[in-house]
Amino acid sequence: LVSCRLLLSFCLLLSGAVASFFLGFDGVKLDGCGAQRNLTKYAELMNETGKAFFLENCHWGQCSETDASSCPTADWCPFNFFRSSGDIDASAETWLTNLQTVIPFTDHATPLSRPGCWAYPDMLEVGRVAAPAPGAAFTWNRAHFGAWCIVSAPLILGLELSDAALAPILDVVGNVEAIDVNQQWAG
Repeated sequence: LVSCRLLLSFCLLLSGAVASFFLGFDGVKLDGCGAQRNLTKYAELMNETGKAFFLENCHWGQCSETDASSCPTADWCPFNFFRSSGDIDASAETWLTNLQTVIPFTDHATPLSRPGCWAYPDMLEVGRVAAPAPGAAFTWNRAHFGAWCIVSAPLILGLELSDAALAPILDVVGNVEAIDVNQQWAG
């Protein structure tokens, strides 16, 4: 029974890598709630296709000694970026709480969050973050975007892409100076 489960897990990993290749995907998000959590094996299978894939590890900062871990080591990081936090939402404090989860990976002397292996505190909720006080929505959303820029997190917007949703935040998410900071490793 155990060997059948291992074989099935391997077949699912292999089929995911092959399907990603043939469907023309450029990247794959490996979620922590899935059965195939062996990130080393998945990365090896993706690399064997001969195509460069962008791998996202979304295991919510759950560190372990296994290849299912979302926490890299100095010599192990088979993914391009990894979630350091649980899920973000639009409440006033969640983005700030999630931001704190990047800290263990940003040691000045030996950072585990580095080019090619970025820690990130989930997607951006800019434009959706609730104001902690009346009249503070713009400032709070701008602070959220700036914080993601400083830690070089991927700038992935988590909102409806409509004119009505984007108009109030275009000057925030289109801030070239902030994006330049994001694109520099040291911020």
